[in-house]
Parts: sequence; C-alpha cells; structure tokens
Amino acid sequence: MALGWSLSWGLALGLVCFTLVGLRRGLTLRALVRMAWEGARTSLVVLRILVLIGFLTALWRASGTIAFFVHTGLEWMHPGAFYLAAFLLAAALCGALPIRPEDKAVFVLSGGNADPALLARLLA
Repeated sequence: MALGWSLSWGLALGLVCFTLVGLRRGLTLRALVRMAWEGARTSLVVLRILVLIGFLTALWRASGTIAFFVHTGLEWMHPGAFYLAAFLLAAALCGALPIRPEDKAVFVLSGGNADPALLARLLA
C-alpha cells in the first residue's frame, strides 16, 4: 500500500502504458500478451525464492533462533566492548549464512569497528 492505494493499480497502469507503447510501435496484441506471459513466468522463479526466504525467516522466528542470537549476544556483550562484540556477533551470523566473502566483509564491518586483521582471519 502506498498512499492508501494498492500497488496492483500501479502495476496495472504500467502494463497498460507499455501495451499502448508496444501497439504504437507496431507490435500485435498477441505478441505483447505472449511477451508479458513469458516475462511473468520468468519472474515466478524469483517469487518462489522470496516465498522460501519468507518461510525460512518465519521458521527462525517461530523456533526462537533470532531470539536465541539476541539473548546470547546480550549475555556475552560487555558495555565496554560493544563494538567488538557487535562485530564478532555479525561475523558469527555471517559464517552461518551462505554468502560470498566480499559480502561477508561488508556485513561484518557494518557491525562495528574492529581490527582488519581479525576480519581477514574470520573470512579465511
């Protein structure tokens, strides 16, 4: 919802506009419908992945995984070492996620200020 309107209206308006442009450029309505269907079918793969990610995060919430990380992190965290603890917690979570090393570096560095040598050892 944006400004009280469903986003479906905006998508429908965009589809109508692109259809009109396609018709004006000489494409047939049949060709435009076929292209729209192929594009929608291709995007369903992405939609499936997003649904699976939603299920996974819901399972994490329901099983208490996120609560466990927060609770354990707060138990271990000392106020004087907040930045280092935030960095290490981000590094631990990052190790559990299947992402590229360069993305891990960005994720972990956003958790706090820490020694780059420590980051290199964590990512190795």
